[in-house]
This record gives sequence, structure tokens and C-alpha cells, in this order.
Amino acid sequence: MAAPVAQPPDPFWWSAIAGNVKQLIADSFRNMPFAAPATTLTNRAMQPAAANERWIPAPHPGRHALHEGGEGIVNLWCLVDARNRILDKIAVKQVHPGALNYNDATNWLNGTVGGTPREVSMANAVWTALPLGDRQHVVQCLGFGDVQGQGKWRYRTYSEYAGQTNLLARIAAQNPRTKGLNKDGQQLFPEPFLWMVSQSLSLW
Repeated sequence: MAAPVAQPPDPFWWSAIAGNVKQLIADSFRNMPFAAPATTLTNRAMQPAAANERWIPAPHPGRHALHEGGEGIVNLWCLVDARNRILDKIAVKQVHPGALNYNDATNWLNGTVGGTPREVSMANAVWTALPLGDRQHVVQCLGFGDVQGQGKWRYRTYSEYAGQTNLLARIAAQNPRTKGLNKDGQQLFPEPFLWMVSQSLSLW
């Protein structure tokens, strides 16, 4: 009888781990002392500008974080003043690719494992290539940090916060009568959105 073939780790490591472990990681993530990323890609300040200002995580009762994906979690951090008024918002994504994807050179800029995540370089390549007037419509990656390999297999990215939820929610909001659905229950794209996309594509 042939020996069983060893299977590689799940490529979507975060989605494969147990829920109670996810909760422990998420709690640790939310409770981290906020610090600006080690590598900053913009001049936008991410440190308190005054002694009475501080970054705090937004709570999400009953959920691990603001959003989850196949390889990690995203949470919202808010810069507040002494009266807890929100001055700024930043989305911090903690990526847990697992050993398999972390050590895959194609996931890093220039193949340097543990260097710059390709998702960071690609996001900023797109943002930089846009005309100045269109950059306001694309989320900019502000930096990255906490890149750890053996034993941790993680890194964090810091991005502008898109407060209008996701595209599906925006579509539904623009057509409240039908809740964004046609008579067959399929998603509709509002005409103004289609014209905006067409215009943006024509600029390329």
C-alpha cells in the first residue's frame, strides 16, 4: 500500500484556521499599540499630530474585524482627539498568507521574500499612473510593515479608508426601489456608474 501523499498547506490560510483561533488573532490585532508602518509610501501623517490625539481601533461586536478575506483581516483605526472626535481614518490589513504563499517569491516585489508585498507595489503602481483628478476615486496604500516570516507568516498594509462600503452596497443604494436587482434577481449597474467607468477607461 502506497504511503499517503503529503498535502501542501491551504493556500488561503486564514480561512482554513479554526474560529476560536481567528478570534484570538483578531483580538491581538485590535489590541496592538498603533504605530505608523515601517515603510511609508506617502507624506500623509499616520502618527498623532498632538499630545492629546491617539489612534484607536473601531469595535465590531460579534465579528473578528471590519472585513475578512482568504488570507487575513481588515480593521479600521481612527485618530481621535481628547474629546473623542474622529480626525482621520485608516484601514489596516493584517495578512496571514501561511508558509506556502509567504515563501512564494511571486508574491513579493522583485522576488525578494520578506521585502515589499506585491499587492502593495501593484496598488501604488495603479494609483500613481492615474491622472491627478482620478486618484480621489482609488484607495491609496499608505505603507506596510510588521513583515514577519518563520512562525508568524504575516505582514500589515495601511490604506486610505473607503467609507462608502463596497460596490454592491453602492449599487443597491442608488436604486432603492428595486434594491439593485432586476426582475430576474440579477444585479444592475446604474447608468451613471457605467458612464463613469467608460470615461475612466477611455483615458487609458
